[in-house]
Order: sequence, then structure tokens, then C-alpha cells
Amino acid sequence: MKYVPQICLLPKRRYPGIPVRVIPLFIQLLILTVAGNVSAGDTEGQAHHSVNRNISSGIVESGFTPLPGKEALAYHINAPQNSNQTSVFRRKRSMLRNQAMGIGANLLGPTMGYTSVFLQYSPGEVVQTEIGADLTTVYGGITLYPKIPGRIEGLSPYMGLMIGYSDPARKNIAKGIYAYMPVGLRYVTQDDWYVSIEMAATTASTVKTAPLFMGVKLGYLFKL
Repeated sequence: MKYVPQICLLPKRRYPGIPVRVIPLFIQLLILTVAGNVSAGDTEGQAHHSVNRNISSGIVESGFTPLPGKEALAYHINAPQNSNQTSVFRRKRSMLRNQAMGIGANLLGPTMGYTSVFLQYSPGEVVQTEIGADLTTVYGGITLYPKIPGRIEGLSPYMGLMIGYSDPARKNIAKGIYAYMPVGLRYVTQDDWYVSIEMAATTASTVKTAPLFMGVKLGYLFKL
């Protein structure tokens, strides 16, 4: 009797293996899976990134939108923005739009003479700086135009503080520094011409009506 090794006599189903015909199917499935992932990655890489900002609502929409003829997963993200920051930007733009230069003449007003000329600069709607001079006096100061709801268009109340220096050629005018504090109304026409009427308190001792004085301004505004 021929000798047969004991290992050959073991039951065949005790250690089951992978059938040979299954291996090609498994390799094909693996190839298809890898190819599908690469194709999806290329298509998604060709997607167009878009950002839509809605300033009025403070919402930003961001996402990837596929190109025509391509398939890609598109999504949108809604991110609320800081409304306070938006309002600050609006105020800054408004201030830049309202910059102006002004030139004109005073009748009485901050100087010791009867007339004088002045130059003004307004960085916004509220604040205005001014310098002026006549033959005996120079002055400079600041004027504020408070915003009042419901006011007449073109009509603005104001108040200010001017510091003047007089070095007169006439003997009846004292030499020295004085303050001039006006309160008045300004009216600006549609052509940017304006007229102002003001009453003021002054520390100039040579003014006959001191401590009260008055003045009238005529000028023109150049929008910057």
C-alpha cells in the first residue's frame, strides 16, 4: 500500500480559501473605486468658488459652484457680518463725500475792522475750521453745525469759538488776544453760495457793544 501523508487526508473544507475566480472581480472593483475617487476629485477641483455679500442684511454667501457640464458637490455658507463695522464704513464714506472748502468775507464779525476775509475747511457735515484776517487782526477757530432732525433744507444753526490777535495801527483799538464766540444761522443755496447771521460774545474790550457783538458772512463752498 502506497504511503499517503496525513496532511492530504485532512478535510478540504476545514480551511476554506478564496476561490480563484473571485480574485479578478475583486481587482476590477478596486480599480473602479480608485478611478471614481480621482474623477470626483478632479471635477470638484474645477468647481468655481463664489462669494456673495449682502451689505444691507449683513450676510455673506460662500460656496463652490460646478462649471457647466461638470458634476461637483456645491454648498453655501451663510455667515452674519458685524453690522456695527458696516455702519462705521458708511459713516466714513459719508464724511469723505461731504468735505468742502469755503471762502468769503465778514461784515463786522471776529475782527476789529468793519470787514475781513476768511478761508474755511469742512472735513464733514458737523465740524468746520476757519481762519481770517483784516488789516489789523488775524483770527482762527472752529465751528460746529449740530444735526437737527426735521430742519429746513439748507438752513443750519451753528456755534463756534474763535481766537483773535490784534496789532492795530489805530490808537482806539487795543493790542492783544481776545475770544469771539458766535451763535448763528447759515443758509446754503443749491449753487453752494451761503449767508450767515450771528450774534457773539467777545472779550475784546474796545468793542462798544461788548461783551456782545454781531456779524454777517457771505461765502461760497467748494465740494472736495
